[in-house]
Amino acid sequence: MLEARQRFDLESPQYFYLQTAFHHARQKIYNRLLLLVPHR
Repeated sequence: MLEARQRFDLESPQYFYLQTAFHHARQKIYNRLLLLVPHR
């Protein structure tokens, strides 16, 4: 049980990678939306 908790610890590399990948994906989507919106 403790081992499973450590595996999904907030400081684990897997969690950090997921957060980073999600952040980059969100930035890409946001940038694309900005391109679609006409600039005033």
